[in-house]
Amino acid sequence: AGAAMVGRSLNDSTEAGLQGLGENFEKILNVGRVVHAFFGFCDICYFTDLTEILQADVVRIVNTVARVIHRSVKDNYGAPNKNMGDTFLLVWMCRAGLGVRTVADASLRSFIRAVLEVARSKEIRKMSSRSDVQTRMPGFRVQLGFGLHYGWAVECAIGSNLKIDASYLSPNVNLASRLQAATKQYGVEILISGQTHSLFSPNVQAMCRLVDRVTLKGTVHPMDLYTYDVP
Repeated sequence: AGAAMVGRSLNDSTEAGLQGLGENFEKILNVGRVVHAFFGFCDICYFTDLTEILQADVVRIVNTVARVIHRSVKDNYGAPNKNMGDTFLLVWMCRAGLGVRTVADASLRSFIRAVLEVARSKEIRKMSSRSDVQTRMPGFRVQLGFGLHYGWAVECAIGSNLKIDASYLSPNVNLASRLQAATKQYGVEILISGQTHSLFSPNVQAMCRLVDRVTLKGTVHPMDLYTYDVP
């Protein structure tokens, strides 16, 4: 997600590759656009403990989870944006032929599918059942936490001539991250903002459960929080 924006900026250059961009590189870094999208954060729970136990082998779990999440999001009209160790930023934008309810439902469907596929993964189950993992965390299984929120953000390129990333800057992106972090507090796998819940189709709205009404850090007005209880 965001790669098209970087690509458009690169195509404006008459030179090929970053080495030839010259002053056009500043143009890439100074161009942004406001978009409206569904932003999702996914986190691998208890990752610090896993890393301490598995050491280099933790990469096998991270990349197995990443493959599941990336496929699930891509198959449901979204795009992975950032891989940040144990956390993933995911983006769904409406486009021609796809109404907001269709994309909203698809974003939640991505989360549900990811939870189910991680639970069924033989590779993840094998790593989770290792004796050193179970000795430190009896009964441990890999769990994911998801936060989902809809709003505006600035889609832009962040970095320098040494490293550049497509990114999204907005309080709405931060709110999705806070929702993900709050899944641990509420003991759920998925937390959805009330604003996002209102964009779901009526059938999907009916399948969600109201968890709480709170004023989150960085917000002014109380917000309803919903979850979907994955079977």
